[in-house]
Amino acid sequence: MSRYTIHATRSKSGKVWVLEGCGAVGQVKRLDQAPGLMREAVAYLKNAPIEDVEINLDIQLSEQDARVLADLEQAKAQAKAADREAAAAQRRAARRLHSDGLSLRDVGRIMGISGQRAGQLVNA
Repeated sequence: MSRYTIHATRSKSGKVWVLEGCGAVGQVKRLDQAPGLMREAVAYLKNAPIEDVEINLDIQLSEQDARVLADLEQAKAQAKAADREAAAAQRRAARRLHSDGLSLRDVGRIMGISGQRAGQLVNA
């Protein structure tokens, strides 16, 4: 199997993706259509069986779009870090309440979780 990189760029009108690579050029309205179209074109140009052609899309975004996506990735990373801290705080709270002599059922009731989940947190 041979892998070929195809560059996908939005047209100036913004209505289609322009595809280029390996001497092949094409247009699609949606990116999910690109691999099939370009796989066939590259196979023809390379005189190779279509089953032996694998397409890797290199999506070129505008600077503004790339910045928005970078902001999204940063927000997702911050949310993941906050989730980890919340989980650690939940374990600390369950352990503290249980070490004060509360039953696991009471710990669960206070924390809004089941007694079984409280036990998992205490023993984690």
